[in-house]
Amino acid sequence: MAEQLHRKRKKRWRGPFGLVVFVFLPAVAAMLYALLVYTPIYSSRTTIMIRSGTPGVQANGLLNLLTGGGGREQEIVLNYLKSRDLLLRLAQKYDLEERYGSPKIDPYNRFRWKGSKDRLVDYLRSLIAIELDSKTGAIHVHALSFEPELARQLLTDMIAEARKYVLGINQKLIDHQIVVMRQQLENAKKAMDEALQALYRFRQQHEVVSTEKEFGLRSQAFSKLLERKVLLELELNNKAKVLQQNSPTIKRLRSELASVNRQIEVEKRRIFAGGRKSLNDIDMRYRILQNRLEIARKVYEIIKKAYENINIKKGLEITQIITIESPSMPDYPRYPRPFRLFLIVFLAALSLYYILRLIYRIIVEHR
Repeated sequence: MAEQLHRKRKKRWRGPFGLVVFVFLPAVAAMLYALLVYTPIYSSRTTIMIRSGTPGVQANGLLNLLTGGGGREQEIVLNYLKSRDLLLRLAQKYDLEERYGSPKIDPYNRFRWKGSKDRLVDYLRSLIAIELDSKTGAIHVHALSFEPELARQLLTDMIAEARKYVLGINQKLIDHQIVVMRQQLENAKKAMDEALQALYRFRQQHEVVSTEKEFGLRSQAFSKLLERKVLLELELNNKAKVLQQNSPTIKRLRSELASVNRQIEVEKRRIFAGGRKSLNDIDMRYRILQNRLEIARKVYEIIKKAYENINIKKGLEITQIITIESPSMPDYPRYPRPFRLFLIVFLAALSLYYILRLIYRIIVEHR
């Protein structure tokens, strides 16, 4: 009798009664919680884009210099939008620890770790959603909050702080470039003065008259090669300060510089061989001094022009955050979604129910 009663109970739990208790009732409870207890959550949305270069000013862009390009400007902005410093500043400004820890918020969504900065940062990060459109480069940012106006304010301040952050990096980078360029300009002027003095001393010592036109050292092709060499050396020096030595950008610049140097050597031999056929030692030495002076002048002119351009850039935003869609004011809550929650819990409980039944059956069969 007792065994029959035990079998009936087991059969009842395996039948519709078990489905109702372990599947249907949890799903209904979750839906009722969403309808009666769950605090509404509002979502504000904005769309931004990262633009490199100020119109009318030649600039490499912030991340083109920092990372060698590759479209990683978005990555720095995305990381900053969820950074600890930014979130803690917003938490302090709007007193988020108290507002999100209020008893008015349901227990599931309420912030329960007052006094913990790490927990607060993790909690705030869970309320921020960022999507990057790989095709257009647009960044969609969502900020969740229990108050619609607060959601919009948080999102507005996040974008404003990101703009300040990018501008600050731009200015530091330009200031550093100005210091480096000023030093390079002083070195180039010193080299030019030394070459000029050496040429004058040689003239006075050997009573040589300048034959600059005869040697053709100002040929257009040779000048272009010199200019290309100096620009490559400047770019390589700047990139080497922020990139790894084995990065693709560094390797490419070194390869181009080596190629230009080979072309310069070829051009030098052509120029020196194109003058008078009977060249004595004094003529050759004089040509070398003239060539050195010409190179020093060209380097000085190029660096001076670059120094003037970088001073024009100072104070301008090389990398800008452009707002495509302003932060929206939500007029209805994004969460909860009672029927969607019911369906999710129902399917999860149903799957778990049959998995446990299968495990139980396997255990019984192997006894």
